[in-house]
Amino acid sequence: MSWLAAVSGLLFLCAPLLWFFPPRGIQAYYYTNPGWRGKPYLEVRDARVSLGRFALKKYNLPTRNFSVTWWGFLRVDRPGQYTFATASDDGSALWVDTQRVVENGGWHANRKRSGSLFLTPGLHEFRVSFFQAAGSYELAVTWARGESAETAIPASHLYPKHYPGVLIFLNRHAGKLWVFFGLVSLILLIARRYASGRAPAWRNLALNTAISLVTVLLMFLLGELAMRFYQSVLLPNKSLQTLLKESEAADISQNKQTYNLKGIVKAAKHADVVYELKSNLRGYFRDKPLSTNSAGMRDREYSTRKPQGVFRIAALGDSSLFGWGVEQEEISVELLENKLNSMDLGTRIEVLNFAVPGYNTAIEAALLERKVLAFAPDLVLINFNSNDFDVPGFMRLLQRKGLWRRSYVLDFIVRSLRSIHGAREQEIVPFGFDQRTINLYQADRLDEDPALPEQFRYMVGTKGFNRAVERLARIAETHDLPIVFFDVISYPGLDENYRENPLRVKQLRMLQQVAQRRHFYFLNTYPHYIAFQQEHPDLAYPRVFMVTDTDSHPSALAHRINCTVLLQYLLDQNLLPGRPR
Repeated sequence: MSWLAAVSGLLFLCAPLLWFFPPRGIQAYYYTNPGWRGKPYLEVRDARVSLGRFALKKYNLPTRNFSVTWWGFLRVDRPGQYTFATASDDGSALWVDTQRVVENGGWHANRKRSGSLFLTPGLHEFRVSFFQAAGSYELAVTWARGESAETAIPASHLYPKHYPGVLIFLNRHAGKLWVFFGLVSLILLIARRYASGRAPAWRNLALNTAISLVTVLLMFLLGELAMRFYQSVLLPNKSLQTLLKESEAADISQNKQTYNLKGIVKAAKHADVVYELKSNLRGYFRDKPLSTNSAGMRDREYSTRKPQGVFRIAALGDSSLFGWGVEQEEISVELLENKLNSMDLGTRIEVLNFAVPGYNTAIEAALLERKVLAFAPDLVLINFNSNDFDVPGFMRLLQRKGLWRRSYVLDFIVRSLRSIHGAREQEIVPFGFDQRTINLYQADRLDEDPALPEQFRYMVGTKGFNRAVERLARIAETHDLPIVFFDVISYPGLDENYRENPLRVKQLRMLQQVAQRRHFYFLNTYPHYIAFQQEHPDLAYPRVFMVTDTDSHPSALAHRINCTVLLQYLLDQNLLPGRPR
């Protein structure tokens, strides 16, 4: 019985290794030409078939005239008819066991093609090819068994090599095996103690259990202390002021691979605005040309003094309205200005884009008072997003690493498990927008978060939003200034896959109540996206509205829809010159 307990205990200790081996994912080959010619520029194992690696600047991958091949093995657990699909811009194709299942080649905008075949359980050779010429690029690969819904192929079903079936089986059931051998070891240990005839068997068992628990606890504490030492000493945390000074000094004019805000923003003149875009910038941001005017707007040059006979619209928002990942001429408010001036309104219209990535409603209210009013706007547009209840990650970076209520060991375990199950690789940078997803309870108490610097508590959560609204109301009343809130907030009845988010429902109600109570205007653009989807059912939704597969910022198409909707709303509400309010 002793040797059985020893073997079972050894298997219990070794079973977690099966979570890591065999490795998951699929082998990827990236080429710097659209024809998969020559030696690959990069060979790497991807978690899944995705273009997410292009968002990581360390690989310096091109965004024009490139191609990719993913090759590996797909695990099928149940027999049946499987449907595969690719939605791509430009061309793509998919093979299973050397059979071409999907053909979606050629130069084209985002287009979806599918195919099906019968598969038996086991590993099947799997390959996807994709190429990009010019313009935007998108790729989504999905599968479905029988009549089930399409889903992305998870990393847990992809392997870079063909492994024996026994190893795949053990890999799939590693968690169950770990629990099984743990219970067997415990039962054998108890049985051995009682079978030995010793009177104090329960005492020995209790002692051994206590020693084991204390050992695990000590190892956990040592790991926690080591990681905290690394975070606080070996990896010193910089203050927000230091980060903004470094950003102001950084030059992005020669860097086409700028993916975070370092080099783009600087400290604002007013503390409640916190930071702003640098003026007269010339460079690139997320592979798109970026330029700002002398006032620090991603827009053309405007005089502070409003010319005679001009109607000015000031647009405030965050990264969505700023034009994250799209060209300047594709931004919704830029399109809006052009369309308004093409109409016979009898007045020249100027739409000034004051949006800055990361801004929330409180900062936008401060910006309106401190900076925007000097340009004498006649109308204000405010683009609201769900993360406007919070602040961007770099504004809480100083406080976050010293929290004793956070466990670095548990965070490491969670991140490791997510990576095993196909979480996309992300680059953590000081100016990255790690905006947290919060729930309704957290939103109501976000100002109590100990990770938040004291000077920013007034601007977060439900309370912070209400304070910002009161400030906006005072400005609007004092300057007789109409304010239009607009957002994309889904609700039941239009989307069959709708899942209610209590926070978003509350935000929708709050915005509607604010509009009614403070005589603001509120526009929910969501119904117009659904209408577009119904008119164009063959496009890949919701990816067609996103910059990339891994970036949910509005695409050029989404900006065009927003422009059309805003234009019609302003006309319907008589908010334009020559039309009574």
